[in-house]
Amino acid sequence: MSPIWLRLLIISLLANIIIGCQMLDKGTTAPPKIDDLSLKAIANQNQQISRAIVLLEKGEITEANQLIDEVLIFNPKHPTALSVREQLTQNVESIFNTQRKTNYTVKSGDTLGEIAEKWLGNSLFFISLARLNNIDNPSLLQPGTVIQIPVTETSEIVVKEKRRSTANLRLLEEYRSKRSFTKGLRKANTLFIIDQHLEQLLQIQQLILDGYAKASISISEREKMISTVNEIAKSSRNEKQRAQYQRFIHAQSRLLFLDDATLLFDEKNYLQAADKLVKAKQLDKDINRQTSVFRMEKLLINKLHEQAVVFYRNHSLKKALSRWDLILQLQPANELAKKYRQRTQKLLNKLNQY
Repeated sequence: MSPIWLRLLIISLLANIIIGCQMLDKGTTAPPKIDDLSLKAIANQNQQISRAIVLLEKGEITEANQLIDEVLIFNPKHPTALSVREQLTQNVESIFNTQRKTNYTVKSGDTLGEIAEKWLGNSLFFISLARLNNIDNPSLLQPGTVIQIPVTETSEIVVKEKRRSTANLRLLEEYRSKRSFTKGLRKANTLFIIDQHLEQLLQIQQLILDGYAKASISISEREKMISTVNEIAKSSRNEKQRAQYQRFIHAQSRLLFLDDATLLFDEKNYLQAADKLVKAKQLDKDINRQTSVFRMEKLLINKLHEQAVVFYRNHSLKKALSRWDLILQLQPANELAKKYRQRTQKLLNKLNQY
């Protein structure tokens, strides 16, 4: 067994350890949490910004700038401070990404913050409105004052314009479905359509034109269609619309000249058939790639050459020249036509000398 004095020593040591731990627990407190410090700092920053906004409402820009500077030193990414700084240093066009503005007449009870909230979606944008309209003291805004407001995608006026434009596009679709082609095209030139809907307008306009072309079967109907579209094109609202009209007129005129040429050729009216084919080729230089056109042109040249030779032998030199001229318009490299035309012209010149 252990001596009594050793047991007493061990008991004493254990007692001292227990007492020391109790004293340590009573004499110390937990260190503050980092999160508590951060929250306090953010609260202070927000109070600083609130004071800056109050100063800006009174037009005291210099003092407000100093407060904003202090916030950004400690928190360079503070969103409200950055927004205020942007509005104080950048132009309105870059902030709202728009050049468009609208006028607004201040009513009794209006504040610049309320106007900014309604038109721009955030009351803090009163700063931009004050700068844009050279308002030194926003808190003294007077009823009857006319101010400019940037027009953004979320502005009430833009939302109304989009609804109106969408309704007008639907109206054009109705004209197309009802086969009211000329009325639809005239309306396409005059109805209100926003820029963002221009491509949709052009798509609907092309569908109306295509429907008009399919509905115009006879040559007389197609001639009338081309004339009508040409007249409508003159009142089109923009370059893209005019270009679309002109492409349509160009294509339909080419087809009309070709069909005319084919009918005249079948009727053995070779001179007029050649004239129509020349006009078609003037609109489309690659038209000869079509097999039917190539064959018709070859036959026409042969027929015109036969007529020219007959006229030449009968001393109808001017008529012979007109045929060879047409051949050269159809086929500028035709050596036979060049040769006979030159010979005929020399003979005609000699006869004119007498």
